[in-house]
Amino acid sequence: PVVPVAGVRRRRAVTVGINYIGLPCKLSGCINDSHTFIELLTDDFGFDVGDIRQLRDDHPQGMPTRRNITTALRWLVNGAAAGDHLFFHYSGHGSQQDDTTGDEMDGKDETLIPVDYQQSGMMSDDELRSLLCTGLPKGVRLTVIMDCCHSGTALDLPYKVMATGGALVVKKKEEGKMPEPCEGDVVLLSGCMDNQTSADAGVGLAGNTKAAGAMTTAFRVAISKNHAASFQALLLEMRSFLVANRMQQVPQLSSEQFLNLEAPFMPEARAPDPPPPVALRPPVRRAVSIGINYLSLPPNQ
Repeated sequence: PVVPVAGVRRRRAVTVGINYIGLPCKLSGCINDSHTFIELLTDDFGFDVGDIRQLRDDHPQGMPTRRNITTALRWLVNGAAAGDHLFFHYSGHGSQQDDTTGDEMDGKDETLIPVDYQQSGMMSDDELRSLLCTGLPKGVRLTVIMDCCHSGTALDLPYKVMATGGALVVKKKEEGKMPEPCEGDVVLLSGCMDNQTSADAGVGLAGNTKAAGAMTTAFRVAISKNHAASFQALLLEMRSFLVANRMQQVPQLSSEQFLNLEAPFMPEARAPDPPPPVALRPPVRRAVSIGINYLSLPPNQ
């Protein structure tokens, strides 16, 4: 079971699911992914549904337009203080565009695709970093999960977890490519590498009753096995799930600060207490029972 952490002061979340209804690039499972994360956050990690904002394109009052996404992300980080846990989940299309600032290793900015992209354009990783990371105070945890194509370095975070010889190691970006530092504790778990696409998971896979994203399904399966899973255990479990289901995408983990890969991915959880030490001798049973009626004393004494 998840053990709440007293140090978590406030929780807020934004989740975006875009199926691009009525557009040529229509998807099927992204709104379902958004519902999945609301259930996980409220049922397993102590988030109040009143502190979660959901944008989805089957709801006229919560359309995931560029403007509404921007407004929601500003709300998410507004007033953040040490001890807060902020959570942003996105499921929809992702893409790339030419890098104009020189901070990308591959010369491409990663982008999110709002539902009104044809009128308002895409949202670049530079814009997302400015909205979410710039000015984030020390001691604030921001967890970002992106189930979309080309999402590996979608916040331009300095540290990236790499698999080397079967082990995970944390590597730092080249000095010339480093973004302006952020004091907050930002973690990004993305569905694939920058040069990969993210797949759909059909009905029936891992108990799915509706269409869903493969990355969201992998996360749900992995975190449900152990709510207190470490960064390392969660990433490896997700990768193993996708390989077992013949999916080529490789989930990526990056961070603003150097990561302790053995720490729990979700700060609301901690590893269960260790079992008591093994006794050095067989257990014994002892008891003392005393009953006194004072039959030899005079009355009232």
